[in-house]
Amino acid sequence: MTFVLSVDKIANGIRAGRIYIRGIDNVRHCQRGKNLVIFKGELFPDMKEEELFDVVSQGRDQELEGEFFIIFYNNELGNIHIISSKFCWENLFYFYDSHNLIISDDFWEIVNIIEPTELAVDIQSVKEFVIFQQYLFNKTIIKNLEYFPPACTGEFLIKDRSFKVHHYWDFEYKPNEDLTLKKAVKRLDIILNEAMKRIKQKGKSLAYGVGLSGGLDSRLVAYYAVKNGLNLTSFIVGETKPHGFLLSRDHDSARNIARCLGIKHHFEIEYSTGNFQDRILQDVRDSPMRSAGFLSNVKLPEFDILLTGFEGGEFFGSTIPATIEKMSTRDLVDYMMQRLSLMKVKTSTKMSTIVTILFTALNIPSPKLWNKTRWAIEGIIGREEYEIAGTKIHQFIEENKGKDKASILQKFLFFNFNAKNKGGTKQRTFTLFRDPFFIREALTWKIEFLINKSLQTHFFIKILPKLSKIKTQNPDVAIFYLYKPLRLLRKFVSIMNYIIRGRNLHYDNWIMNKDYQKCTLTILSRKNAIFENIFDVNRVLMSRKYDPLIYNNIIKVKQILDLINDKGYKRWF
Repeated sequence: MTFVLSVDKIANGIRAGRIYIRGIDNVRHCQRGKNLVIFKGELFPDMKEEELFDVVSQGRDQELEGEFFIIFYNNELGNIHIISSKFCWENLFYFYDSHNLIISDDFWEIVNIIEPTELAVDIQSVKEFVIFQQYLFNKTIIKNLEYFPPACTGEFLIKDRSFKVHHYWDFEYKPNEDLTLKKAVKRLDIILNEAMKRIKQKGKSLAYGVGLSGGLDSRLVAYYAVKNGLNLTSFIVGETKPHGFLLSRDHDSARNIARCLGIKHHFEIEYSTGNFQDRILQDVRDSPMRSAGFLSNVKLPEFDILLTGFEGGEFFGSTIPATIEKMSTRDLVDYMMQRLSLMKVKTSTKMSTIVTILFTALNIPSPKLWNKTRWAIEGIIGREEYEIAGTKIHQFIEENKGKDKASILQKFLFFNFNAKNKGGTKQRTFTLFRDPFFIREALTWKIEFLINKSLQTHFFIKILPKLSKIKTQNPDVAIFYLYKPLRLLRKFVSIMNYIIRGRNLHYDNWIMNKDYQKCTLTILSRKNAIFENIFDVNRVLMSRKYDPLIYNNIIKVKQILDLINDKGYKRWF
């Protein structure tokens, strides 16, 4: 259920002063005379619509904490004010062409109004989506249709039709020099527990679900949910026995986590084939900004609120290299381009994969024979297009000069990548790691706490020793044993376990499923001049074997372009 606000008249829109609105009852709102406040998301603490109206109309909205966006239409002043929370996870799109402003929480609602043609397709953004699995810097596939970024305010003046967006808060580490690792561990335990209590206040008697991937972040979320007495169901998605005889590494860990925490209802949801066209359409409809997720989209168990460990790894430093503060600007650009894109690949043989795992886990540099970094993929993205993306990232770094490089990297991730990842689930969704008090604490950590995820490691060993003994998703030993004797032997055993059991998610194999191939070939065979102007279809077909994630993203783009070309999106309205 979505809403649309437009300055110009729209079909089935209700006039409110000098604007038009449709679907207003689908979101929380408060109207006084011709002035209107629209709200979507979560506040900590929550407040009624009338109280929220007072806060916003008095210009105190930047004091609010939570995950939300607010739109305030002031009829007397003739302006539209928009604000997003510091780490906004709510989708908000806007179309601005120097004349009209259209705002909606649904990308396709705006597309349905503007009816874009071939000329409106942003080819550079399409290429970036395929390679980075995100549209860079809040762009979308359509020119002038953008994603409203986190920690921003937008001001539209109806009189002169001007619209400006500004950041009101910035991401930057301000380390507390008196904070020791030991103190940080104790404080983190208290803060995460309080964060889960705030989530519990949103629905004490509701059913909660958590996906146990076998990773550290999801088990941490599950621990605090159980500790606070939430009615919790856990699940894992993927192939239970990828090699046919043993549980996958991830399934084995997920079972052990559920058992350790006493979770009574744990579900193992198998990867399923069939209905691929419906799944692709659903993914495109619900999550147009996210990378292709139709291979792993499945029906989840019944619950009211989904808890996730989303962004935990990033906050604990999973993307921060040990040498980050020694990097030049060029080094940082190269790192971000390689780390965040699909351009760095391994050779396709199983042996090379095994060798890479062994060398990495044993802390020995992997032979260059096994890796290569591409600057172009013929027929998919050219070197010039890839370098344009690099120039954008370089400009972002230059604009944030004066900050430490860890802050720059993290800001890029949180403000440009992760902000768009909501979608694909109908349940209300919470993550501990977007709690405003957790974020405030995390920004006081010393960078050394994040290198090699030092704080996270010590936290698990000290606070959650039983959970820290359960293997993680990578080939290394369980973190409890990282500093124990016989580490090399334990590593070897863990690597063998990783190889023999296998992983639960096998996109390389799933993409070769006959039904999936037939479906995607049908999609690619549909005539679409826009798509054929952007990609070489023969080269796209070749990418199936070596670049399955790129191939899936291209299929998603093709489906979106087909809907735009034949106005197939009209079926949804």
